[in-house]
Amino acid sequence: AAVAPEENQLVISDLPRFLTEAHLKYLMAPFGHLKFIRLLKDESSTEKTSYGVAVLEIDDAQLVDVMQKRLDGLTMGPSYKLTVKK
Repeated sequence: AAVAPEENQLVISDLPRFLTEAHLKYLMAPFGHLKFIRLLKDESSTEKTSYGVAVLEIDDAQLVDVMQKRLDGLTMGPSYKLTVKK
């Protein structure tokens, strides 16, 4: 049975706003291959400021739950606690 693309997606919020897509790719590398990773940014600003939200699509559907469990509630620095949802 084919899996709908949204079943393989995670939305990570409350990311530090200084993180780049390159940082996220590095952080997610231990989990396996990602189809795509997109950091949502304010395209209207000249700095293209991050909203602190990223969308990931994972190749392996079985990894989605594992990633969600491991990343949800993860603290990054003193003031960031990740929220991860399907």
